[in-house]
Amino acid sequence: MAGEVRFPGTYALSRKDERVSDLLKRAGGLLPSAYAGGAQFFRAVNQAGRVNLDLERVLERPGGPEDVALQLGDSLEIPEYLPTVRVEGAGNAAGSLL
Repeated sequence: MAGEVRFPGTYALSRKDERVSDLLKRAGGLLPSAYAGGAQFFRAVNQAGRVNLDLERVLERPGGPEDVALQLGDSLEIPEYLPTVRVEGAGNAAGSLL
């Protein structure tokens, strides 16, 4: 667990059916600066790599279908909310915008 949670770090699975919402509780929850929509979930088993995870839905409905059971080697990164967008290309106003 990395990023914008109260207690980032490495967590051992506490039980076989532990889910993402359980891990977030153990990590103290999201900080006010967290951007749940940008969360990245990685699964090491079978070299699955990045897995789409709708963390906002997981937080709305703990235990629901989006709240996946964790496996050994999984990781979750929650970025800080940055209210900017980088615009590049053939436009006249390339740069960062709020």
